[in-house]
Amino acid sequence: MKRNQKGLAALLVGVLVVLVAVVWWRKQTPSVFQVGEIALLLPDNLDAKAPLVQIWESAAREEGLRVVTLRDNDVLRPGFESRRFAGLIVPDTLHPIAGDALVLALQQYVQNGGKLMLTYDAATWQRQNLYRPVSAAFSSLVGVDYALYSQLKAKTMQRGALTATPQALEELEIPWGKTLPYAPSPKSNPAAINAGAGLRATSKTATSKNASGLRAICAYSYPVAQYPGFVTRGAYSGKTLLSSPVSGLMAGYRPVGKGGVLFVNLPLGYLKSRTDGLFLHTFLRYFANRVLEVARTSSVPDGVGGLTMNWHVDSNADIKPLFKMKEMGFYEQGPYSIHFTAGPDTRNFGDKMGVDIPRNVKVQNLIRDMSKRGHAVGSHGGWIHDYYGKNANEDNKSRMLRLLELNKKAVEAVTKKPLSEYSAPEGNQPIWSTKWLDENNIKGYYFTGNTGLGPTRSFRNGQPLDIKAWSFPIATLGVNASFEEFYSDKYSSQAVQDWLKAMSDYTADNRTNRLIYFHPHDIVYYPNAMKQWLAHAAMLQRAGRFRWYTMTQLAEFLNTREQTQWNESLSDDHSSASKTSLFAASNAQGLAQQTWLLPRARYEQPTVTAGAARVGSDKKNWLIVAKSGNELKFSAKHRENAS
Repeated sequence: MKRNQKGLAALLVGVLVVLVAVVWWRKQTPSVFQVGEIALLLPDNLDAKAPLVQIWESAAREEGLRVVTLRDNDVLRPGFESRRFAGLIVPDTLHPIAGDALVLALQQYVQNGGKLMLTYDAATWQRQNLYRPVSAAFSSLVGVDYALYSQLKAKTMQRGALTATPQALEELEIPWGKTLPYAPSPKSNPAAINAGAGLRATSKTATSKNASGLRAICAYSYPVAQYPGFVTRGAYSGKTLLSSPVSGLMAGYRPVGKGGVLFVNLPLGYLKSRTDGLFLHTFLRYFANRVLEVARTSSVPDGVGGLTMNWHVDSNADIKPLFKMKEMGFYEQGPYSIHFTAGPDTRNFGDKMGVDIPRNVKVQNLIRDMSKRGHAVGSHGGWIHDYYGKNANEDNKSRMLRLLELNKKAVEAVTKKPLSEYSAPEGNQPIWSTKWLDENNIKGYYFTGNTGLGPTRSFRNGQPLDIKAWSFPIATLGVNASFEEFYSDKYSSQAVQDWLKAMSDYTADNRTNRLIYFHPHDIVYYPNAMKQWLAHAAMLQRAGRFRWYTMTQLAEFLNTREQTQWNESLSDDHSSASKTSLFAASNAQGLAQQTWLLPRARYEQPTVTAGAARVGSDKKNWLIVAKSGNELKFSAKHRENAS
């Protein structure tokens, strides 16, 4: 018996020694686990390749974020490690029905310090097509009551304007030209509103003490864009970002417990599926940058923002202006994306109003000069500009395809280069023509949908197009986009000049890209505004804050960016009072110009530990810019007050 007791005691001592050694080792050796990912919450039975899931995932990648999918059961499972994820997103239209257990789990997640993005109709139904008896299950978490079917019946959801303060617009990074001064019952001519002082604001005006008054979201040809939302009731104690005169709160952030909730009363994914993706990208970016403060990759090379200037050469009316632009100094900057309709006619067969590239030696020489200077010479649709623009549709591919092919061959015959860019006459972009772009290795195309965005993957009629070409949405000034349209609606020269300056500043300040398009003959309308624009862009470029980008340049960069693999691991070094994030990136095609943005509010200055990169900064972020090589590692300590 004594011998057994001695053996047991020795065993216990041995176990104790091992436990002490493990504890000591763990204190000496940092534990490493993945962090910084954002979780997209999906119902258990939903196909992971459902179109709406693809839309959210695609938008997150374009914003430079790492998003993973979770299932409801993952959140409900005991031991769910919520701290691995920077935040959770409940996407629109996927969770109208949510069980009480899931609602409670998400409420506890927020109370315990989690950050949650709730969109639109989550937990609004009791069962299929039957609303909950009082309000949405997340009403108390959001801070207002909504989905009030028992009270409002057919008026539970309404369409109305989206309004915001200048400060909120700046925080949401919505371009100034995407809004108009809001009048509750506008009776005046929209063109008069557009040309007025309300559109003379620059990015600096938005933050000045004198900036006041709500602005409304507008769209190409629509002075006040109407959006659906649940009518909300109750005083909101959070930060209002968007509101509606008919629905109330449309977006806001509210601290709850140790965490917080970003509520967006809009069907974000559905809107992107119908070529209105501004708000999906806007709120993904806001959630990631301002709520979660996570690291992300830049959508522009070296993190330097800039504009794509896209010229559409439609007819022989543009020939003289093309040479005039040379005198004005346009060709001294760039590169630009310059697209030609090549045929001899413009409005209809036989009118002889076209550029007629195959026979116009003077234009051929100019095109060759453009190409040598590095400008991307592309195709502007189908041989006869107006005829193609007015007649191409989903049902006449066999007739219109020939015109696309003729135009492509005529441009390539002069440049001696494969075509890589395209713009559709009159913005007419049948789905078959978009697929034709991929079949012909075209990398970027101008697009009249998704206004307010930079380069993006397009979805049409709720479905992904499954093509590689990047769409480049046009930037707008109020309801118009081209200088000819501005002139027709009597925009002042000062309004146009201020918008051009504001767009240049916007892309520089936010390290992003937007496309501005016009026709060469438009310069007669606003010559001074265009000269001032070039001068301002040159000043920003000398400061290293701005670049001109062609569609091709950005598309190639974005394609490489999509192939970049990277992760962030948290090292809990018990010998140090602070935490350190370890970053690792790789790309078989090369990492040159790929850039990481780390919020300065969370991270101290990063240190490159392997590979070639430089570290820079601005007021908001640290920048880690890869110089060369296929692999890169860097680290950054967390600030003591960072969550």
